[in-house]
Amino acid sequence: MKITPINTITTQTAKTSFKSKTILKPKTVGRMLETTMAATAVYGIAQINKKEEKSPFIETKNGENIVSIKLNSKGKEEYRTIIKPSKIAGEYDITQTFPNGKKKILSSAKQNKSGVFDIQKDFVSPNGLRTLYKKSGTDDDYQMSYIIKDNNGQVKLNFTRSFKKLDNDTTESIVNGKKHINTFGILGVESINQDNPNDKNFMIVNWLFEDNMKKLPAEIFYCIGKNKIRILEDNYGNENNACVSGHLLKLSTELRNDFFVFAHEVGHIKSDELGDLAKDEELQKIFEQEREEALRNLGKVLQEEADYFLMHPYRLREVIAETYAILSGLSHNDVKSCLGMRTNILMQYFPKTITYIANRFYKE
Repeated sequence: MKITPINTITTQTAKTSFKSKTILKPKTVGRMLETTMAATAVYGIAQINKKEEKSPFIETKNGENIVSIKLNSKGKEEYRTIIKPSKIAGEYDITQTFPNGKKKILSSAKQNKSGVFDIQKDFVSPNGLRTLYKKSGTDDDYQMSYIIKDNNGQVKLNFTRSFKKLDNDTTESIVNGKKHINTFGILGVESINQDNPNDKNFMIVNWLFEDNMKKLPAEIFYCIGKNKIRILEDNYGNENNACVSGHLLKLSTELRNDFFVFAHEVGHIKSDELGDLAKDEELQKIFEQEREEALRNLGKVLQEEADYFLMHPYRLREVIAETYAILSGLSHNDVKSCLGMRTNILMQYFPKTITYIANRFYKE
């Protein structure tokens, strides 16, 4: 089948500045694993151990385009999913088309010349849970909502966030109605809960990252400050990589401006702060159930895209960190990333897992 190439970014074949072939094997430090492109490159495409059976999916990657065709029991096309990147780094336009010509937009991302963006996702998981995600605004003033409903319409997760730059040294971040004002001074940044002035945090800022720090929400300052984390830009032999090692959060030069990757690493810190969420037996059960459903409902190409969350030895730890990054509201910030598709797969196929993790991270 000949498919007209559509520009997209994929985990294994991204034509970006990343040189994944030269990346060293990631290391586990304590319970923290080096992540992002290096780990993806090392663990690559896992072979899924299961009986050989005819897949109901025909998936094709032509150039940088992904097309997934779902077949019914008679071998006829039920629908096809077309995936291509948007003009926003790390975001994808995903559309399902049906034989009768009907279309359903699963994900769309648009941005105008003024920098105003609108990102929307509408996913349904194999077990019927619906994810409604929306983020709109500009980098300095945006709103985000993340709603997950079961197949009876009952809301399981209702997460909201907004961020606003008030002036050059002051930002406002609101999560589920809780407002913090972040004020940057000579030494660092102070975050104060506007409903409880005694709830405050101070973090010394590495001024090499001053502009980046001013993009972060208050809870990341709390997490970094509480755990005495230092942020370093360090190539340390691993290009295009980031890791947490003890009290150090390391970013390679290429990822200095990738806020989503940064938030992923902070997610490892937050998980460890809460006693290592990956050891939560209830979470393990929920995750494995959704993982099995995902494997049954993804073809080979998309399984490869999400291999890091499906087959990686530390897959649940990586899912926890990625969930924190999703909830952070932060983006890849125009850094050409080959991780975006796996994030969409996580959002569509693991809504129960994400709900559980979100409630642990942001419980009152």
